[in-house]
Amino acid sequence: MIFLFFLIALTIFLTFLTLFFLRIFLIFKILFNNRYDLIVQFSDDWRGALISRFLDVRLSVTRKSSRRGHIWHKSFRFVANVANDGRPAAEQDVDLLRKIKLYDGSLAPRLNLTIKNEAMYFVEHRLV
Repeated sequence: MIFLFFLIALTIFLTFLTLFFLRIFLIFKILFNNRYDLIVQFSDDWRGALISRFLDVRLSVTRKSSRRGHIWHKSFRFVANVANDGRPAAEQDVDLLRKIKLYDGSLAPRLNLTIKNEAMYFVEHRLV
């Protein structure tokens, strides 16, 4: 009885594991077929390094991270020294674009939010 339970659990586990790796393979296949020219890794997550390494894009950039080692940094063509000086993360991310010369402004572009008239009308009538 215990052996049968173990066998069923193992079969379910292997099925899920197979589906997981199949999904990863399909995602990489789609990414590879799109032939991207640029990867900008805004975080220090390992998936960006894998994508950059396997897709072999022409231009890839990340920020220097003390959490990641030599192999991770070598997965990218450019590594930017971004100072964590209290600036918002979005503004630090612009430093990555400066490193590859896609943006040359001294400050990050302003973020402008516009509200549609219909949304403003909805909010004003809900607050009354």
